[in-house]
Amino acid sequence: MRRGLGNLRTGKELGDIIRAKDPSVVFIAETLTDEARLDRVLQNIDFDKKWVVPKEGRGGGFALFWKASINLTVEDSSKYYIDVCIDKNTEQEWRFTDFYGEPETTTRSEAWDSLCRLNRHPNTPWLGAGDFNELVHWQPPQADVVKINFDGANFSETNTSGIGVVVRDSAGNVLASMSQQLCQAYSAEEIERVAACKALQFASDIGIRVAVLEGDSQILIKRLVESVEVLSYSGALLNDVRRCSSFYNQLCYSHVKREGNKVAHSLAKYAKHISDYVV
Repeated sequence: MRRGLGNLRTGKELGDIIRAKDPSVVFIAETLTDEARLDRVLQNIDFDKKWVVPKEGRGGGFALFWKASINLTVEDSSKYYIDVCIDKNTEQEWRFTDFYGEPETTTRSEAWDSLCRLNRHPNTPWLGAGDFNELVHWQPPQADVVKINFDGANFSETNTSGIGVVVRDSAGNVLASMSQQLCQAYSAEEIERVAACKALQFASDIGIRVAVLEGDSQILIKRLVESVEVLSYSGALLNDVRRCSSFYNQLCYSHVKREGNKVAHSLAKYAKHISDYVV
């Protein structure tokens, strides 16, 4: 909401959205207002708690609002993020990071570095959301971790599909890559799940045990983080991905926009021109 919560129209629109969607947690970037106004917003939307990162000068600032029914603990915050834990110290524990990237292109690496430093609990499911301000090019993982990027593609004219996988280390070096054609057509959702499973199998076969699995399907990454059971063929494919995740000592999930997943996307498209499998 670029007009900021100090604007009465914005405040009304926020209330309308919340009443329509009934969320339990709300993150607002660029609040452009002070804490007194945010207290009034908290009351108007009928939430119970808030965490505020103050605006700097005339711009910026963001806030997290949540209901008391949510077992939410704020772990840390900065001018780039609010990092929280849901259901801490239980079997259902997971992390949620509200992120706001650096608007200035010359200092976006600082914002990215701050996000990388948050990867301190690699065994805990972690979901990040917010405004990444075009921080979408491929970013390397931390030291001693590899990143597995994957993508899928459908070829309607041949009724086949393709998957692409690239495995890179913290220096950006390509450790391995593969392109594979599948003699079956899948839905857009299904091919992403098949590609994720194949990617985990491929990286495991070359000895990878600590990794980040990254793709451009936000729905898939969200499903993997939430560990939700889905009773369908698509749900069975999702369970296959989870089964393959057990091959790893540590595995995190990451969503990136298509611009940050170009290599895997190109490999998936390349599968159209091969008969089986290229590594």
